[in-house]
Amino acid sequence: MQKRLLGSDYCVLARLGEETVGYGLFALVETRAGRVLYGHGRMVQKGFQGRGIGSEISRLAVRSLFSDYFVTRTQNPVVIISLRNIYPLLGPYLPTNPDHRVVLEDLGRYFGEEEMIDFDRGIFRPKQSKGRIGDYEVRDYDTRVSEIEQILKERRLKRNYGERLYFIADNRLRPDSGW
Repeated sequence: MQKRLLGSDYCVLARLGEETVGYGLFALVETRAGRVLYGHGRMVQKGFQGRGIGSEISRLAVRSLFSDYFVTRTQNPVVIISLRNIYPLLGPYLPTNPDHRVVLEDLGRYFGEEEMIDFDRGIFRPKQSKGRIGDYEVRDYDTRVSEIEQILKERRLKRNYGERLYFIADNRLRPDSGW
């Protein structure tokens, strides 16, 4: 957590009274392709999940911090589904898109993680990780989850090794982006 927090420019807290029920960590990074809002991650306490708190955390960061791109990495389809409420065009990293490649290369350099990124598949491989399987609710009744799971399967993502897939949204394509 400490390393992630130190690499983050912004921490958004969700509070209920005096209790912190969730947070999101974000960094703004200048790349050769433009300004990137990088979502390190969000956490919402178990008893408060499913109420839109994580989405609101991201929505607040997006509204407050202008960027050309939004990037995150995950192995959890529910995260992508909630982020698509904000970024309908959020999709997996495309190795054939030169802007995606530049964004990922520059983020890798910025965070000192270039050697952990598989640029052909858009996969982040941590150096030492036993991975996390089943620590989030898989909503297999939701066709949106099936769609994301299919993308993860096509990219041969290895959850048990802690691999995560990069997802990128080009904010310049949003109708409300001001471009």
